[in-house]
Amino acid sequence: MTDEANPPGPQREPGRNHRRTRSVPLRPMSEKQAAHNHSPENVERLRNNLQAARANGKKPTRQGVPDGWKGATRRRRLKEVQARAHEQAGAVIAKMQAAGLLPAGEGLYGPDGTINIDAAAQAALRFNIAVLLAVDEETGQAACTMQNRLEAARTFLAYTMPPARAVSRRDAKIGQAEHVLSLILATAE
Repeated sequence: MTDEANPPGPQREPGRNHRRTRSVPLRPMSEKQAAHNHSPENVERLRNNLQAARANGKKPTRQGVPDGWKGATRRRRLKEVQARAHEQAGAVIAKMQAAGLLPAGEGLYGPDGTINIDAAAQAALRFNIAVLLAVDEETGQAACTMQNRLEAARTFLAYTMPPARAVSRRDAKIGQAEHVLSLILATAE
């Protein structure tokens, strides 16, 4: 029942989503960024990275490198920050043992070959403390993601707080865990 005054609307192709929206067009690259990307130094650096990866039989990836830590210099700095954090975590565990908060250190495996649960818990606690302490002193940039730091803070607080104050996932705060760590470090000195 169409007439010439009211013609039918346009027909859409079958199987095509007519409500699809287009994505926002990308902003053009600034001249400064384009100049850097195409500079001979940057092209040479990228070429060297590819050749080094091919020599090792790998493709270049960023696996294991947190955001903001790219580049060979920053990765070396990341390893230094993580190594220092693990040393500090070992010192915190030793001070907690000296204060009687943790049982005295024993080997991870007992004489009969079974796993010592206290030593395994201390190893996990040491790792979580290292995640919390792995912050670059120069830039203040954390070596782990916020999600990893929050999980480490929750685990640390759940282990060190009394059972009546069980720490929920929502209540765990990095600042609270860092405060407890600073108190442990200050009292043992």
